[in-house]
Amino acid sequence: MKKYVFSLVLLAVVLCLGCSKNLKVSGKVTFSDGSPVTFGTVAFVTDTFYGSGAISSDGTYVMGSTKERDGLPPGTYKVYIENSEEITTVPGATEKDPPKTTSKERIAKKFTRPTETPLSCEVKGATVYNITVEKP
Repeated sequence: MKKYVFSLVLLAVVLCLGCSKNLKVSGKVTFSDGSPVTFGTVAFVTDTFYGSGAISSDGTYVMGSTKERDGLPPGTYKVYIENSEEITTVPGATEKDPPKTTSKERIAKKFTRPTETPLSCEVKGATVYNITVEKP
């Protein structure tokens, strides 16, 4: 009897794990002048969850959570842009003159920090969330 009850409980747990469904979330990231942002990663976060989507050369993105482009669970998310810096490395000429790396912000900082971002999105169903950011 104990084996039977354990099997039923295990089956119920497995079925419930498959119940939560990710929802498609996509959109386009543009600057305030209308030109597309062609670099970086869009991040959707809560206190306990993280999902991301790479920004394509035309500014579009599709979110993923457990695998690329699989969507997000329902919820309200803070949204920000990662990997938005332009990194330049100038090779050094000698051992005494090593390579130098510099970075330049390409998006206003408030859109690149999860604690400062003014962006948020509520995901209830398939969602198109277009994002407008400012240049530094």
